[in-house]
Amino acid sequence: MDIKSLNSPVTRPVTSSETILIRAANNDDLPLIAIMTWEILVVTGRTDGYQFEKMLQGVRHMFAKSDQCRYLVALSGTRMVGQLKLTKQFNDLYCAEEGFVEHVFIHPEFRGQRIYDRMHQRALQMCGEWNLRRMALHVVGTNTQAKRAYEKQGMWATGFWMTQET
Repeated sequence: MDIKSLNSPVTRPVTSSETILIRAANNDDLPLIAIMTWEILVVTGRTDGYQFEKMLQGVRHMFAKSDQCRYLVALSGTRMVGQLKLTKQFNDLYCAEEGFVEHVFIHPEFRGQRIYDRMHQRALQMCGEWNLRRMALHVVGTNTQAKRAYEKQGMWATGFWMTQET
């Protein structure tokens, strides 16, 4: 699976005359969301132990839980150029539910055009609709470009994230 398989190849960035639409994803978006989610694993070198078909089932599962999870997509015309997943999770430290951002992906040729900023603002609106107190995310430690984008939106680093298979 390769990001080049998304729609058709991009040969130029968005111009000021083009509009990027941020909207809630629908079932028709599911295949491209799965491909973008897989591309996140490829880019971060984490495909070991994952299977695309299993991950696709997981995306379908989350789509069915619209009261707990929503995907946003960024469109340039009819082309999907970005995604963001927001889940509602209970945080016992605050005794409240919070929004958790995952699977952020902007097509490489569309980066640097503030698409994430608009997706982030829409995610904050969704947190408000869900009456969530905070919004959090994890970022790969070496991804300084993403860290800067998150910081520009008012997020701050709070610690480390570690994982273990059981």
